[in-house]
Amino acid sequence: MSLSDYIAGPGFPMPQSTAFTRLRATGKPSAANPERLVEDWARPEELRVTGFLASSASSQSTQDDRRTTVSGATLTLADPHADVKLNDRIRTDPDDGRLWRVTGFPSADRNPFTGWQPTREIALEEVAG
Repeated sequence: MSLSDYIAGPGFPMPQSTAFTRLRATGKPSAANPERLVEDWARPEELRVTGFLASSASSQSTQDDRRTTVSGATLTLADPHADVKLNDRIRTDPDDGRLWRVTGFPSADRNPFTGWQPTREIALEEVAG
């Protein structure tokens, strides 16, 4: 396989990828104003994606006897066109109990000389407590 195969292909091969599920809230009419839609997480839209999760810093704070831990991570997806947007949620597949929120605009950087887009980078945050 040559570099041109990667450039022409659908994305960068990542043989050790992990399965994830992208969750996106559906819309429902607001109780206060039925003409306005609000997020409904009861039955979110789901999409299976594969990628690699790299954890970054984690911090813990205590306020009013409540302990909160915030962890950051970056999810790299092999498909640069994967439908993941700001405020979506990501969980592992199968579900291990962890749930991340997409906190930054996902990027699929493009090589200015060849147009190659190997992956999609997604900033994530998980809050517990």
